[in-house]
Amino acid sequence: SPTETGELLRELAQPVVDSMDILQEKISVFSKLHNTSFSIGICQGIEHFVRQKDMDTFSPSGTSVQITIEEHSYDVCETLVANGSMTAAVISGPVQNPRLVTIDLFRRQRFALMRRDNPLASKDLIHISDLKGHRLVLNINNRCYKTFCSLCQSRGFEPIVHRVGDTSTVYNMCSEQDYVGISIDFIVQNLWQSYPNVIARPIDFHEISYPVSLIVSPSQYSRKIVQALISHITQAVNDIHQFDLHDPSFPSFQT
Repeated sequence: SPTETGELLRELAQPVVDSMDILQEKISVFSKLHNTSFSIGICQGIEHFVRQKDMDTFSPSGTSVQITIEEHSYDVCETLVANGSMTAAVISGPVQNPRLVTIDLFRRQRFALMRRDNPLASKDLIHISDLKGHRLVLNINNRCYKTFCSLCQSRGFEPIVHRVGDTSTVYNMCSEQDYVGISIDFIVQNLWQSYPNVIARPIDFHEISYPVSLIVSPSQYSRKIVQALISHITQAVNDIHQFDLHDPSFPSFQT
């Protein structure tokens, strides 16, 4: 138990302790608001759209800016942006945290992969209901997986799904075990020529697509330099997106 002198010390010292806490908090906020070093997150699987060389060209009004790209899972990206450890992140799938500033960038085409002798190969466009009864193999994150299962259930069936960790395994299982795989256009284009007995068919874009979004820390969003950074990232990501869509070498996957 404190003595009378100890009680006096506590009474007199408390305002000093409180003021130090306030000082520390204000310095921390000030530091973040004037920081020109930024960490940008990228969700695993979409490295294609966020390149360090594009970030290195960001220099608003001659300001020296350092940008570091970090790769994480979508949920870690959301957590780090929410707590201010990262300024922004480019992620795939629906955003779960309502506190984050979310900017929709684009949606990409999903494709169904199957052997050429599979009945689905005769279709020009695959619908979710066409997948009923087929063994499916997916390399997909948890959020997109839940969305996919809900879509199947809304059409009256439970999907038969085997989940794997990479697209090569998806192709192997389609090629060797007659599974039907689901992947995304920009991932499919890197592998389809290596599996001549596997064909790709687009899945109805209106039923399921592949969303890519930019999430931004709400505590940093209003800064002018962060607004400029958002515009820079958005432009760089969309330039790659549009180049893919108009590149003559980008395969249509339909033959």
